[in-house]
Amino acid sequence: MATSDWPLYRRAFYKLFIGTMGRWVELFTDEQTVSGLENIPADGPYLIVGNHLNFSDPEYICRAFPQPINFMVKKELFAYPVIGFGLRLLGTFPVDRAGNDFGAVRRALDLLERGNPVMLFPEGTRSSTDALATPLPGAGYLALKAGVPVLPVGLYGSEHVSISRLPSGPARRVGLRIGKLFRLDPPAGLSRRHSAEWAAWEMLRHIARLLPEKYHGVLAGIGGNPLDPAALAGVTSP
Repeated sequence: MATSDWPLYRRAFYKLFIGTMGRWVELFTDEQTVSGLENIPADGPYLIVGNHLNFSDPEYICRAFPQPINFMVKKELFAYPVIGFGLRLLGTFPVDRAGNDFGAVRRALDLLERGNPVMLFPEGTRSSTDALATPLPGAGYLALKAGVPVLPVGLYGSEHVSISRLPSGPARRVGLRIGKLFRLDPPAGLSRRHSAEWAAWEMLRHIARLLPEKYHGVLAGIGGNPLDPAALAGVTSP
């Protein structure tokens, strides 16, 4: 199973934390809906990719999955020793979004090789527009390097949630849709760099299919992958 290499104390801490935070997050939402649970694999490895609207997003996602998820998280959150320690107990690991973080890639690949599900946000950070933003090529590079199935998730409504203050304001409805597994197969003729970019956009496109139209952002009005060969005429492999 995907959680077989998690020590008992970590699984207990994960379950306690997610359960406790879940009760807190419920105070800020009037309705939570989840669909596509049947698409979650019984075991790993697989890569979970989703959009990112709010600090509370991982909580909504973790509660929907029966097994613990290893999250790739921006390294800035690990600057505080206590927070960093807690994040590591929860199965997260840091990534430097500013450059090529090969250490984070190796960590993700190691977890996947051991059968664990790993999650990342292809956009790299929370959206400033509440809609999909340009994905980072590093996400595509990792997905291609891992060669595992990809599971898209789409979250909407969480942009209205603020768990840092007491609940107030209009009703907040949060929805999570879990798509079907797919594999990345870049078109022939793309360079290594463009293949990674193509993969990042392809993951974003699968996420967009799970979201209401107003969340499509950079993919609004685009039917296919913007980096398909027709959009990259003349690009050749190195």
